Amino acid sequence: MNNPQEQLPTPTYRIVRTQTPPDLTARAWELPASWQPAERGEVSWYHAESRSKPEKLEFRALWDDEAVYVRFDVLDDRVLVAHPEPLGSVWRDSCVEFFVTTSDPSKHFNFEVNAGGNIHYSYIRKPRRMPLPQKYEDWTMGTEAWIPAMDIHHQLPERIEPEQPGPIPWCVAYRVPFALLEAFEPATKRPQPGTEWTGNFHICGDGLSKPRWGAWSPLGERLEFHNPSRFGRIVFA
Repeated sequence: MNNPQEQLPTPTYRIVRTQTPPDLTARAWELPASWQPAERGEVSWYHAESRSKPEKLEFRALWDDEAVYVRFDVLDDRVLVAHPEPLGSVWRDSCVEFFVTTSDPSKHFNFEVNAGGNIHYSYIRKPRRMPLPQKYEDWTMGTEAWIPAMDIHHQLPERIEPEQPGPIPWCVAYRVPFALLEAFEPATKRPQPGTEWTGNFHICGDGLSKPRWGAWSPLGERLEFHNPSRFGRIVFA
């Protein structure tokens, strides 16, 4: 595992523009031709408290006038999908995440999808942790109404219990409509070539027998994904 105190540069990921929406078919390591232009990213930094990590994990993203498209390919050492309900506690399962800021780099969206294609998402304006049920100082939970527009594709069943040992390949792919971002943050401006946002790509599994917390942009010593100061650069190309 990586040393959480290691000083690493802030990474940059280029989201390449596509002329047509990519094929969202989710089969791990079988990349459709429409995804070939996308830059390949890796989640290779793991917090010191992690007790496991997948054998391999890659992410890709593309964009057009209507949406950002996100794909994760995973070869996992274990898989658990115990939260099939919409907006459930998917971060306790085998789960991959895309966090992104738009108009304000201190506020972020979090899109968390488990291996069964079940999603939790929200818009967090002030991420300071608060006692339940409030959870964060200032935030808005996502709604089920937007989930169909995200067109989530997944390779594995919507529920996998008990935890299964790997290696198990799995993939999820989905779209994040700019209209969704605008609905939760009206100040959001649709990107143009050269626009820069910030964000991060994660894998987690708080409820696994051997939990893990991995990130594209290193978190630092404190185990907290919801920390925009640790996000990397997202450049629309």
